Amino acid sequence: MTEKFAVANIKCGGCANTIKNNLEKLVPASTTVVDFEAGVVEVTAATYINRQLVLKKLAALGYPEADQNNVLHQVKSVASCLVGRLD
Repeated sequence: MTEKFAVANIKCGGCANTIKNNLEKLVPASTTVVDFEAGVVEVTAATYINRQLVLKKLAALGYPEADQNNVLHQVKSVASCLVGRLD
């Protein structure tokens, strides 16, 4: 099963690392591909992917759905980006 998410605030490889690391912990036995140029996150797993749970996690990291972005999400994404660059 594969789910795609159009999200805001993905700017670089640091953002992509943060998203990938967090979602692969959230969805067991999954693979996450982040296209930061297109702003798309793709999660593939052998089992059911809880779309709402993934969206909630992405928003908590600062990467909400593209049409739900706000200043708080933008600030969170900067912090998440820095963490991803350090990993």
